[in-house]
Amino acid sequence: MLQILYIAKLNQTNSLILDALQTHLDSNVVMVEHKSIFDENESLPNVDPDLVFFDLNTSVDLRNAPEKIRIVNEHFSNCALIVIHPYSMKKFVEPLMNAGANGIIPIAPAEGEVVTAVEETLAGKNYICFS
Repeated sequence: MLQILYIAKLNQTNSLILDALQTHLDSNVVMVEHKSIFDENESLPNVDPDLVFFDLNTSVDLRNAPEKIRIVNEHFSNCALIVIHPYSMKKFVEPLMNAGANGIIPIAPAEGEVVTAVEETLAGKNYICFS
């Protein structure tokens, strides 16, 4: 069973992505808010994920997105990282990939995009969806 850590605040979009992960993939998803990862006074979730989803839109101030990605990768360096990001322009996406994101999907992806992003990143490929 695929173990997924999902860093986000629960909203309608994240609920849809969560449903897609649980419906189309044999997965166990643990959802945590960003403070569990970035607040020094909080303890990290006790998980060993195969994949991390990180919603930049609901989790943190976008001004430090590459730094936040580096921090997530420091904590979970042995797994792929898919970032949910509101901008698809290359000048915004490239720094995220350079910081360690393996995949980038929009804030309102189709179910197929979610599944493809997971399959591609778990296969060791980078995935960027510009829809």
